[in-house]
Amino acid sequence: MHRFARSSLCLLGTLLAGASCSSNNPSSAADGGETSCPNGMFLIDGQCTTPTSPWTEIKPGGSTTCMRGAPYSFFVHQGTTSKLLIYFAFGGFCYNAQLCAVGAANCVPTVNVNTSILGNTSGMFDLNRSDNPFKDWSWVYVPECTADFEWGSNVANYPAMGGSPAITVNHNGFVNVTAVRNWIYENFPSPDFIFVSGSSGGADAAVMHYPYLRQHYTNVPSWAFLADSSFGVVTQQFLTTDTNSWGSFANRPTFIPAIANASQSQMTWDFSEIESAKYYPTGSLSEFGTSYDLLESVTYQIMGGSIADWHGLMETHLQNVSAQAPNYRYLVAQGTDHIVLNQPSFYEYQVNGTSLRDWVANLASGQEVSSSQCTSDCMVQPQLSNPDGG
Repeated sequence: MHRFARSSLCLLGTLLAGASCSSNNPSSAADGGETSCPNGMFLIDGQCTTPTSPWTEIKPGGSTTCMRGAPYSFFVHQGTTSKLLIYFAFGGFCYNAQLCAVGAANCVPTVNVNTSILGNTSGMFDLNRSDNPFKDWSWVYVPECTADFEWGSNVANYPAMGGSPAITVNHNGFVNVTAVRNWIYENFPSPDFIFVSGSSGGADAAVMHYPYLRQHYTNVPSWAFLADSSFGVVTQQFLTTDTNSWGSFANRPTFIPAIANASQSQMTWDFSEIESAKYYPTGSLSEFGTSYDLLESVTYQIMGGSIADWHGLMETHLQNVSAQAPNYRYLVAQGTDHIVLNQPSFYEYQVNGTSLRDWVANLASGQEVSSSQCTSDCMVQPQLSNPDGG
């Protein structure tokens, strides 16, 4: 697997440059207070700047930071349409000195992608493929380097544990993404369509920040949400105890009444999805993954659960959200793969005759899709040819 797929998943954001200005100085947007630049330019350090490559790195500075103090940045791609894709990357998680230790495999402590890596990533990132549903969209790729699913806003001091020394971690993901969102609002004031996605822990980030995006963009007519390789199967201990050090409960979208009134133990993935769907009933809410996702199962074990229980809990999740969120759809494929959207297999996966690529393309065009899942040989990894392009 490409190292980009193993370490972090791309957060793509289609950005739309709406209002125009007559020079490189940003002008006031029509909705007041914000700024915008001419089409084809981004607001960088207070100046309208023309991108010099397909991807542009943005360094927001301010209170943004990675878990060990490295600088934070995100990446944008200017498309040719007024459609915006915002993609949240996977960066791992930790909540004690062992999991947060320097060199721990489950954390990405820096922004470990660059414009070259993004330009050479496959799947729906391959903007040269004619059959890519997002090849003409603007994108925002949001890395995670704070080990908190981009939920946190706290500096945690973890005492020594086992053979791991005490360590301080900046669980600053919510602060980082708030800076990204504010930049998006300034540069893309009025998209026609916003597609919010994320893979693995990036999907967890997307669940948190999707309501905030919807709260801001009240006039965007079309919305879609797609989680890749995360069905929100976590232990109760993880929700109520382990993640207290992130300070994430205070960052929940309290403008949604049911979420404002919820206790920390109620704030499951299912609850967040269902209540967001009730509050924002327009647009599609969807998930894709494999039936026996190996990394998701191992992650559940790290949280104190059993690998053997993961599949059944995933099935329960599908039925629970389907019963309470009318706009929810899922596609569950055969096998054990983890993270597909940035792989050539994005164009190959089939579920009961439904192509993943076509299913996502329909979501991206505002069309209705149906739920479907593997029904036989679901633990067997399918044979995929992994073509380089089309």
